[in-house]
Amino acid sequence: MDIQSIALGFLSGVLLALIGGLINHKIKTKSEEQKAIEKAEYELFLKLNDLYQWYFWLATNELHKKETDDEIITTIHKIAVDIGQELHKNEDSEFTEQLLRILYDESYETYTQRWKEMSSLSEVMGKKVTPKHHKYLNQLNDSNLTYMAKSGFTPKAPGTSRFRLRV
Repeated sequence: MDIQSIALGFLSGVLLALIGGLINHKIKTKSEEQKAIEKAEYELFLKLNDLYQWYFWLATNELHKKETDDEIITTIHKIAVDIGQELHKNEDSEFTEQLLRILYDESYETYTQRWKEMSSLSEVMGKKVTPKHHKYLNQLNDSNLTYMAKSGFTPKAPGTSRFRLRV
């Protein structure tokens, strides 16, 4: 074996190791980015659902031509600001444009229209980020409607906004 063959073999090995390292780094970075987006979408989903529950009062009060308490307005605004800040940090979500529209678009003619848009987006997000949880909650929501329709209904489920607001 001559020195050229040894040097060529050594350089080939170093080059292959570098290429392998670069490929591994790219794959790892892509995987980490995907996990970050999934985590952000989950957080956005939770915040959207919180906003949806509170926004219900605006839609309901609009229907009944009643004023909405300042505490509720303040809570809705705080949640919306939180969602907006999360979107600034995570622009790569497939839901970014729809969430921005819900938060900032003044073209909705009624609170109910925006509220329904939140519901639709929550359905789509829920199917993606928490498919099993989403399916079971839909079943619970359907059965809860029956209970809420009964006279004298008192909310007892501690995870709902109705429980907290005692309505």
